[in-house]
Amino acid sequence: RTLTAAEMADLSALAGLFDSQGAAATQRADPALAAPSAKAKPAPIEPAKDPNEIFDEEDAVDELDADDGRATADHEIVYAQRVSPQDMFLGIDPTRNPSSACSDVLLVRVKLPGTKAADVDLDVQKAQLTVKAPRHKLRLHLPRTVDKDRGSARWVADKECLEVSLPIVQDLDEMLG
Repeated sequence: RTLTAAEMADLSALAGLFDSQGAAATQRADPALAAPSAKAKPAPIEPAKDPNEIFDEEDAVDELDADDGRATADHEIVYAQRVSPQDMFLGIDPTRNPSSACSDVLLVRVKLPGTKAADVDLDVQKAQLTVKAPRHKLRLHLPRTVDKDRGSARWVADKECLEVSLPIVQDLDEMLG
């Protein structure tokens, strides 16, 4: 079979790609295709990974775990119960007692000195609370499962404190031991 002129030109261009002198000639002929002729740096050699590792260290670090200069905010957790006079004086409900296992609400107070309410970013999940501010950060794993959709938060300006009230999801197995 005989090659056409277009096929010959294609083969010649392909041969030029494999030939270093031909590639240089092609670059000189068409300045639009010219690339910088800097030598390629060799790829850095990475240490061999331990086959027994279950995750990479880079995968385990996120922005709140990294040291970005922000201090970890001071906080306290308070258990609260909704108590009626009947509960207090008559002891009618045998499943309620003063222990934290019978609490209805988890109150988290986060101290953020030097922060304004508008600068606070709050994220609540069923087992975790995250607070981000310009000078402080906090990731708190909650001791009880909470209803993230029914919670509320308020800023106490004179104390520079964020108060987050989260209803606890009651688990009878947990309450009765």
